[in-house]
Amino acid sequence: RLKEILCKREQRYVGSQLTFSFERQRIMLEETEVTRGLVGRYVETYAYADGRLDVRWKGHSLPYKTFDKEVHSISKCDMLIKTMASPWRYMHVPLLFAAHLA
Repeated sequence: RLKEILCKREQRYVGSQLTFSFERQRIMLEETEVTRGLVGRYVETYAYADGRLDVRWKGHSLPYKTFDKEVHSISKCDMLIKTMASPWRYMHVPLLFAAHLA
């Protein structure tokens, strides 16, 4: 009982794919009879001091998977390198100048 008192508790909104964000990670609830009805509702997260995470709905622990949320976007510079490496690189020369002006 003391562990539950000392943990960090938050509510998270469950999206249409049974997912929600938690500390820069994407959490996906495993599809069960209980979790199917949680779309559009809030679940409680319990983050313990030892790094464990518990996701609950009305006191019942829910199974889940964790995914890395950090998506690295392609910068204009990376796009230019990919563009310049393509066989059509001479058609994209105006793109090179437009990226530097932006």
